[in-house]
Parts: sequence; C-alpha cells; structure tokens
Amino acid sequence: MHALTRSLLAALARNDGTFDDSIPPWVDAGCPDAGPTYTLKVERDPDPQSPEEWGNTDLFLVGRHRSFTVRSIDGVAALDASAFDGKGSHFAIPLYAYIHSGTHLFLRKGDADTAAGSHAGWDTCEVGTVLVSRTEWPEAEDALAAAQSLVAEWNTYLSGDVWGYAIEDEDGNVEDSCWGYYGEDAARTDGEMAFVKYTGTAS
Repeated sequence: MHALTRSLLAALARNDGTFDDSIPPWVDAGCPDAGPTYTLKVERDPDPQSPEEWGNTDLFLVGRHRSFTVRSIDGVAALDASAFDGKGSHFAIPLYAYIHSGTHLFLRKGDADTAAGSHAGWDTCEVGTVLVSRTEWPEAEDALAAAQSLVAEWNTYLSGDVWGYAIEDEDGNVEDSCWGYYGEDAARTDGEMAFVKYTGTAS
C-alpha cells in the first residue's frame, strides 16, 4: 500500500480499527487555492495594419487600379511604371495583379496570367508600381528581391493571414495580447512564449 494511502487511512481509523464517517478537520479545511486559470487564444487580427501604414519610404508600392488603390508615401513622388534601369531616386518596378474574388499581386504579368488560368484575359492587369530606394538597394538584383519580399507581405495581408494572441483569465479578461503578426505560426509561437512567461506553465 502506498505510504500516502496508509497515512490517510490511519488518520480516518479509530483505535478499534473501524472508520470514522465524520469529516476530519484537515479535510474540512479544503485544499490550498490553485490560483486563477488562463487561456491562450490565437486568432485572426480583426483590424490588421496594411504595409501601406508602415510609412516606409525606401520600399513601398503604389496602386492605381479601382480594385487596388494605394496612395504614394508622403514626400516621395509616385513614379510611373517604367524601365527597370530608370535614373530616379527609386527603382520603379511594374506591379501586376490577378483580381477575382480578392486581389493577388505579382511582379510579372506572366505569373499573374498563370495564376488566373482561363480568367487571364480579363482578370489580370497592371495595377501600379513597386518603388525601391537606390540608396538602400543600389543593385538591380537586390532591389528586385526586396520588391518580391514586399509583394509577399502584401499578399499575406490581402489574404487575411494576419494574426494575434490574447491571454485571458477565467472571466474572459485579457491579461496580455499582441496583434499584427503576418502568419499564424509567428503569432502562435510568440503567444506560447508569452503564456509561459506570464503563467509559468505551458498553454
């Protein structure tokens, strides 16, 4: 018999070996309070911030289509889509889109047409320009890579793949939260780390 079980039985037993059905004081006192419980929630951001709001003047895009309109950044002139070897302050890279029940951006018309399939004739078009600072990315190859990275971020935003986490107590009160993660995995990873830090236990 386990030592703890023996101790409990001994505490309940009378000297004659029978058991007392009354509640001993140590039982009546109850168990120590385990403290509040918390829940980690990882959810889509209800009010995501678009890359347009980041205010970056080194790398940004301008959209001029009725289904995709993005203003130019203050203080930087919006350049016309033109040759990649232009001599302005920014490389100007043409931006294309497949627009059909949503918008998906591309740097090449052929990629947009491939994504559209049979809809390519009327659902793909040039919609604007990606502007990449020549100071930050003086080489055309590096500027193109930077533009591709920005387009990927925009596509994440346009698809609604922006997330956040909240740590709530048992009454639904938010004890800690963070939003604006591009991609669920990043939000979940940081949320789990924050949960351990806040509660001392895994979620």
